[in-house]
Amino acid sequence: MVIKPGGLEKLFGLLKLKYEGSVSVLYHCRACGHGRLPHDPRTMRIFPTLEGDFNFRCHGCGGNYNTLELVRKTLSDSFERAAGLLHDAGVVERPYSQRELTNATYLATLHDYLEIGARRYASKILDGKTTPWFGEWAILTPHEAGMLLPRKLLESGSDDSEYFVRLRRNVFGRPVDFVVGRNGFTPIGSVPLEAKEPVVFSMAPWNRFTELDDVILCSSWPTARQIGLAVAKWPEDRRLPVLFPERMDVHALAYRIPFSSMLHVIRDDENPALALAFWQGMEGRVRTKWIHGAQGEPIGANERLERGALCSRGVQDALAFTVSRITNGGNSNFAHELNTTLSRAFLSDGTKRTLINLCAEEAGMTIGQLLDHADVASNPYAVRAGGKKFVCRKGIYLMQDRKEQWHIVSNFSIRIIRSRVDERGDATHELLLSADGESTTFTVTAALLNNHARLWTEARRAAALAKMPELIMPNGQHRNLLPSLIKQSSGV
Repeated sequence: MVIKPGGLEKLFGLLKLKYEGSVSVLYHCRACGHGRLPHDPRTMRIFPTLEGDFNFRCHGCGGNYNTLELVRKTLSDSFERAAGLLHDAGVVERPYSQRELTNATYLATLHDYLEIGARRYASKILDGKTTPWFGEWAILTPHEAGMLLPRKLLESGSDDSEYFVRLRRNVFGRPVDFVVGRNGFTPIGSVPLEAKEPVVFSMAPWNRFTELDDVILCSSWPTARQIGLAVAKWPEDRRLPVLFPERMDVHALAYRIPFSSMLHVIRDDENPALALAFWQGMEGRVRTKWIHGAQGEPIGANERLERGALCSRGVQDALAFTVSRITNGGNSNFAHELNTTLSRAFLSDGTKRTLINLCAEEAGMTIGQLLDHADVASNPYAVRAGGKKFVCRKGIYLMQDRKEQWHIVSNFSIRIIRSRVDERGDATHELLLSADGESTTFTVTAALLNNHARLWTEARRAAALAKMPELIMPNGQHRNLLPSLIKQSSGV
């Protein structure tokens, strides 16, 4: 459901709360019963969703609601009446459909049964009848499963066997789907609860978000399980949510990131890039903790996993750690580490450019030299024009067509190696021209660099003076892109 412009203020009027004009401040939670007295604590945070609704999360009662659920929780005992209140108040763009109300009722029923099932699962662990696993697990009886699960999932297994259910959530902690298993943890299918989410987490424990929203991020299931079991031994009021992303189709900046700080725990064979999906929106608040050993291997006795030690000893800024991992791996690993990181689809081009700039500085290279080690498909400095992509690599320009095939479009490349600004503010650029293994330099003004026709003439003249092979770029439209190609591939 989409909330109207100004609908949030009308919603607060409906809840008899004061709207402060921003979603970035804390509010009273009426589900907690707060807001009637001036000194009541402010415990609720608001996050816009990609679908046009809002997510309301309270660190007081642990509530996690969309707009319809919040109104039903605080003002009504039914979703139908809550939907009517929202429409009459002008909060939503249209009336809720019967399908939306049925789904909301199903989610509320599911939540109640999963709470019972979670207690059932915890009891089995205490009795030694099952193994603790990472994530939010619950056990449903055949009768409960018959009310909650699709028929195709009910038809597998015997009628008297239990169903093991693992809930998965989005970046705000909203349930997205749940995985179903029979006779233990063997999965037999999943049940979607919301529209497909691009970023899906398993969490443990999901409701441990505090006012500061500190979280622990893990790159693999084995590591998440080990850290989750360690966190479960902390005092209850000291525990942090442990997150493992099971799906990352887009970089996390598609959202307003709801975490204040993040600790990314990795092992020797795990790439540190995952934390960088959140880094650009949380500069200085995403850190990496490296624990020696491969994923799944026992964590050494010398690695203390209490909260104070885990979150402070040997912790580095996530971006600085990633740069160090790429540049300090030795020449044989440099290109592999770089391309493994740049290939992550969940990283934005802005984050990739920042990473490349720092890696080039750390390795003592120019950006152009470093990009020669990068796969063309992962190059964040590519020029896009007419549905095609152009990159500079190892002395030539390449073009990717609409069928994602790469073609050589020149026998040369030009990169900026030095720029100067004189006392009058006029800029000049020293360019490196490479063709068929030979190279020369020439200098141009900023105005000439931006003029594709004059630039092409000057480049051919420089090649002739240096007795280099004739420059070839047959397509005139490609020559028109030369200023952009030169500046982009040079990191300007």
